[in-house]
Amino acid sequence: MGSYKESNERRSAFEVLTIPNLLTIFRLAAVTPLVIFILARNSLAAFLVILLATFSDYLDGYLARRFKQESRLGKILDPTADKLLGGAAFISLCIAQYLPWSIFALFAARDLILLITMFILTAQHKRILTETKIGKFSTGLFMLSLALVVIEVPYAILLFYICFAIYLYTGAIYVIRIFQTPEGKELKEEAKRRFRKHPGGEGVFPAGDDQTCRSMGTDLKSVPMLHKAILTVDTHTYLRIPIRTHEIKPPDSLQEQVARYAGKFLQSSDTLVLSEKMVAATQNRLVPSESIHPTRLAVWLAGKVTKTPHGIGLGSPLTMQLALRECGTWRILLAAAFGAVGKLLGIKGLFYRVAGRQAAWIDGDAPYGMLRGHAVLGPKEPARVCQEMDQLFGCRVAVLDVNDIGGCEICGASRGADKRIVLALMKDNPLGQDVEQTPIGILRLLDRGPVTLFHSR
Repeated sequence: MGSYKESNERRSAFEVLTIPNLLTIFRLAAVTPLVIFILARNSLAAFLVILLATFSDYLDGYLARRFKQESRLGKILDPTADKLLGGAAFISLCIAQYLPWSIFALFAARDLILLITMFILTAQHKRILTETKIGKFSTGLFMLSLALVVIEVPYAILLFYICFAIYLYTGAIYVIRIFQTPEGKELKEEAKRRFRKHPGGEGVFPAGDDQTCRSMGTDLKSVPMLHKAILTVDTHTYLRIPIRTHEIKPPDSLQEQVARYAGKFLQSSDTLVLSEKMVAATQNRLVPSESIHPTRLAVWLAGKVTKTPHGIGLGSPLTMQLALRECGTWRILLAAAFGAVGKLLGIKGLFYRVAGRQAAWIDGDAPYGMLRGHAVLGPKEPARVCQEMDQLFGCRVAVLDVNDIGGCEICGASRGADKRIVLALMKDNPLGQDVEQTPIGILRLLDRGPVTLFHSR
């Protein structure tokens, strides 16, 4: 029995300590000296380490297939060594100022997405998906381009960017391949079930008609463009009052226009709601469409945006160009990469989570209102604006981005504003987004007694 156990242990050790696995361990061990050589600007030594590591990567794969020494450990160690060596080299080159930090974000996103996807797939299905031949080829090209950057040969940076583009492309192909497997399809369905958003608006019920409004001292017909003026949320009843204005444009002052149109209506218990486009317009955030010159990148990215009939968003080359200018090219590209993965997984909103809210608030040229002939950026510091308006008018204030397809977001709010109540009352977009021209609204609690509502002239 003892000799049989010892024989098994020797066989197990032999299967682990194969030449391909030892070559992979060599690549892992090469990480530390490579970082030291790059940071010390010992270009030749760093170049040789990268070359040896890249060659060992091809050699271990060839030997494993040739002598049938493929193992589960090797399938895990090989991509891990690739990612650690490439990542360490990339970070060191950025620290040593060979390469810009901005492009490292794309590299990190690509490899992080691959590692997370592979880890989840392996953990759930105990299956390791090996890298494709084109994937290994692109990794080798990428490492060789890093080696050329280290020794600063002519046109090394141009070659690096070409190889890096191939590296990103093969990463996307690899993720697509993963989700075409039976296990990947099952993982995608599970992600949809986990991340699917539950419909909002629970506890919001229409509670008013003409007769109800008159009994509370208000004629519903006096409230423009609104057929459900009264809603009940959490047993409390609220009146929603949209206020029509002229077409707000620079150099209009936000404080002056709110005082002009809503000042005489406001009560201390009210919540004043403002359209984010009105706030942006008074901050001179309107951009004439003719002054925007979209690049080829903006045109290409805009073509990938899902179009809706309720707003342009970033689906226009003009607005996409503004996003590139406002948020930065690399951040938008990173957001696009995450958005593409999100589509594969059935997860919505990843693009804007990475790009930031300023990208989400950009809107484009429309045939009405302030957007006629203009695109508009998001408001600057909306929370600060709300706090200043709160102090000026003595009521709570919120700036909202709302649309006709259920999107409702608070861009900023003053202290004391109940964001949950505001979202519930504004979810159906009572101020409209077409020709209503009602960028100001008042939310009034009716439970405290009869309503006193003065009519705007």
